[in-house]
Amino acid sequence: MAKPYSRQLAAQVGKYIRSQGWNVNFDHERGLYRLTFKSVNRLPEISLIVRIFEDRVVSRGYPGIKADIGSYTRVVEYVTRANYEFYWHGLFDFDYSDGEIAFERSHDCTDGTPSLILLEKVVDHPIVAWNRFGDGLLAMMHSDSSPADEIRKACE
Repeated sequence: MAKPYSRQLAAQVGKYIRSQGWNVNFDHERGLYRLTFKSVNRLPEISLIVRIFEDRVVSRGYPGIKADIGSYTRVVEYVTRANYEFYWHGLFDFDYSDGEIAFERSHDCTDGTPSLILLEKVVDHPIVAWNRFGDGLLAMMHSDSSPADEIRKACE
């Protein structure tokens, strides 16, 4: 059974998404939006899931690729360094069981429905993060460059 979610919060998130002209699917049973974006770097695409809860909004972006086991150490160092540089916008996470990498941003809405300006940050930051750090992630998986060097490039 799906967890309950705030219909008012879902409507506000939908209003922001529609204001951007994005194509979106909304799962009414689970309270989540699914979007796909073309990245501005070498990543194939960015999948975005915006999940609505009763008291918060969580936005997770996935790059459409997973790390292979041989690159886990370098990828983990890279996303850890990226988190240090970009922490106020959300966090990257890494799943050791399958190599999945995601960027998550959330907002506590217990004080009421957030403005469209705040929702822009919650919804857009996973896309911004992958556009900024995606090439470095690919370098961790397919080259010998160092995580520190790739973070420096991403932050220039």
